[in-house]
Amino acid sequence: MIRLFGHYIPKSLLVLLLADASIVWGSVYAGRLLPYAALPEVVPTWHGLHFSAAAALTFFVLVSMEFAGLWDVHQRYRRGEHFLRLGMAFGLAYVLVAVVGYLLPIFRLSRLAFLLSMILAFPPVFFVRVVHDSLTGSRRTRRKVLLIGAGRVSELISKLATTDHGYEIVGCIDGSSNGHAANVNGPDGHPGTANGLKILGTLDDFAWTVKTVKPDVVVAAMEERRALLPIQAILEYKLQGIEVEDWPAFYEKLTTKLLVSHIRPSWLAFSDGFRQSRLDDVLRRTLDIVVSAIGCLSSLPVLAVLAGLIKLDSRGPVFIRQERVGKSGRVFVLLKLRTMRVDAEIETGPVWAQVGDTRVTRVGRLLRKMRLDELPQFINVLLGDMSLVGPRPERPIFVSELQERIPFYIYRHVVRPGMTGWAQVRFHYGASLEHALEKLEYDLYYVKNRSLFLDLLIIIQTIQVVLFGRGAR
Repeated sequence: MIRLFGHYIPKSLLVLLLADASIVWGSVYAGRLLPYAALPEVVPTWHGLHFSAAAALTFFVLVSMEFAGLWDVHQRYRRGEHFLRLGMAFGLAYVLVAVVGYLLPIFRLSRLAFLLSMILAFPPVFFVRVVHDSLTGSRRTRRKVLLIGAGRVSELISKLATTDHGYEIVGCIDGSSNGHAANVNGPDGHPGTANGLKILGTLDDFAWTVKTVKPDVVVAAMEERRALLPIQAILEYKLQGIEVEDWPAFYEKLTTKLLVSHIRPSWLAFSDGFRQSRLDDVLRRTLDIVVSAIGCLSSLPVLAVLAGLIKLDSRGPVFIRQERVGKSGRVFVLLKLRTMRVDAEIETGPVWAQVGDTRVTRVGRLLRKMRLDELPQFINVLLGDMSLVGPRPERPIFVSELQERIPFYIYRHVVRPGMTGWAQVRFHYGASLEHALEKLEYDLYYVKNRSLFLDLLIIIQTIQVVLFGRGAR
């Protein structure tokens, strides 16, 4: 994993992205080499440096591949399906660049350059992905991980690391020392197990174990560190090139969330992240104002149609106003299109939405699936109550309950709530205390690693959610 603008990205994904971008970018210039093959030169219509045409094409291809689900390196497709998804992404990208080139000549490709780019870019991109899948799927390319600790955290990390993350757990060191570890050896003298993990020894055996298994990564995964870690030995091996990770940071890399139920306040206090840049805040607020203003104006015709459908479907107002908790715990009024019956909470009071909620109207079910009920929130963004990206704002009655029962819940309010967020695109709609806890893990990851890059990534993934209707209730 590498950290790019505060967000963890698998190295294989970055290599794949750079390879695809280079191939597509280079395909625009490939026509310049044809004279060397005794063929006429093919160039874009714009006779400058061709930068704009190449940049537009590369951007559209990469974004279209995201929509096609091709940037999820943990998702394995059969070659036929991979070929089809890649073909759809290329088709969409080249249609978009043709439309943009028609409207803006600076992005225009000549017909021959357009055709040549498509012919030259698609096969190598597909070949690179086949090679990538073969290499990442091979056990020989996985990084060996040694865990220090044999508790529940070690078990959790073991399951996560071996699930298509490019790691192989070679075993664990029991957190006990002085030879008092339980089940270090089984009755036959072979290594014992704990929580499904092979125990290779105790803390006293750490140096010998490292020399024997030769791990690439050592993860300190003890929940209680009453026993002293072999710091001197760990430092020695780190200087030799072995990566050393604390388990909360390693878990964060694997899952892009924080394990709220197990981390300590001291780790949050001393970990990196949680940086507040005044420049980023200014740029983010400027983006919020521009996009929300455009969103308010462009959504007016859609809202007019939706208002008519809501009125025809059920009695009651078109819009609803709900109190929500925003930045620093300030309560504001959130605007939404009504998706439930007007008497939905008369008997039950405020409750979480459930799967197949009978209180939702027919039109409301469609609005929720396509996220159209949230269009009026552009007004909240314009007023400064919300941002485009951030944790989902909850109702005060839920916040009071969640703050009492979930540790660190209050910290999600250090930033403005958003129309969309990391939890919304990574997890389905929350409908219980357990779901709220898992959503908080994603929210705290966002707060900890917030950046304009991560915001852009969330916005792109939100478009996927809207197009395919994932996570609606």
